[in-house]
Amino acid sequence: MIATFGRGFYVLDNITPLRQLKPEVLQQEQAVFPVKDALLYAEAHPLGEPPKGFQGDAFYAAENPPFGAVVTYYLKEKLKTKKDVRHEAEKQAEKKKETLRYPSHDELRAEAEEAKPEVYLMIYDESGAPVRRLAGDSGEGFHRTAWDLRYPTVSETEEETPGAGFPPAAAKGPLVLPGRYSVRIFKKVDGAVTEFGSSQMFSVVADGNAGIAEADRKAREEFHRKVAGLYRAVSGSINAASDLQSRLKAAHKALEDTPAAEALLAQADSIQKRSNEILRVLQGDRALAARNENVPTSINDRVTYIMEGSRFSLAKPTQTQQNAYSIAAAEFNEQLAKLHNLITVDFDKLQKDMETAGAPWTPGRVPEWQEK
Repeated sequence: MIATFGRGFYVLDNITPLRQLKPEVLQQEQAVFPVKDALLYAEAHPLGEPPKGFQGDAFYAAENPPFGAVVTYYLKEKLKTKKDVRHEAEKQAEKKKETLRYPSHDELRAEAEEAKPEVYLMIYDESGAPVRRLAGDSGEGFHRTAWDLRYPTVSETEEETPGAGFPPAAAKGPLVLPGRYSVRIFKKVDGAVTEFGSSQMFSVVADGNAGIAEADRKAREEFHRKVAGLYRAVSGSINAASDLQSRLKAAHKALEDTPAAEALLAQADSIQKRSNEILRVLQGDRALAARNENVPTSINDRVTYIMEGSRFSLAKPTQTQQNAYSIAAAEFNEQLAKLHNLITVDFDKLQKDMETAGAPWTPGRVPEWQEK
């Protein structure tokens, strides 16, 4: 703890990097410091929403330390792109009053197409299996990256907005089990990946949960990984069906502008109707729900219910949650088969027929052309 002469004070919860910092460490290109054991628990927000709920701006609340395992590393210099290297060389040449060389076309093209250098962290379990990939900072100096003790998210369409309250349950993956884990740090520059520093071991500890049997913890993790896998497929199917409807809208307009393809409009209408039926089962009857009518529980409703109901719990799944999963899985198998056939067979055939008829290009189609 550090206090100032005025009214401020600072609390440092982990000063291990400072204790181990030596002049020779700062001379290294990179360094990775030991990782403190991480405490696994269900985060609570008793005031409603983080960080201070409904208390108002006059109520001061400092930020809590990052949840999970915090990894500290050091970079002597920032990772540089080809453009950065060229600019530095040009500055040195200018200081020496030398003539600046204009880069060649190949060099300019290589700079424009070069991927941005990156630092990333890989988390592994005790068996060595990869668990999570985390983005790091590639700038100069000391950096800290926190792993939230979760597996990867299963849906890229759900995003967490910082400071906006509770994120959607699908924006985060399931919590891992307590145990031993390790972290390795890599840098990627101009497509070449190299590891720096040494692997650091640490433990994830479920303190205060002695009353939860190990078998119940494993049952929870296995169940929620199954639920996450189902949600990934359900969410992907909803997006695929919605994307199909957007492509059908463009196809319908193209067919209206193609007199020779008039007969294909019926095919497009049939695909549209079946797509609507699949979406109704996947995500619910939105036309009736918008009018406050009672509607059947959708597949997405059942899966979301499980994820929302267990996001703040470390207990094993309830029987109701297990039943909801079984019903959703059985219903989804049927709808997924229909969607696969609709997209890969019926819609593909419609696109080929449109190309043959000379219809204007629509998204998802690769034009065919041959000089006559």
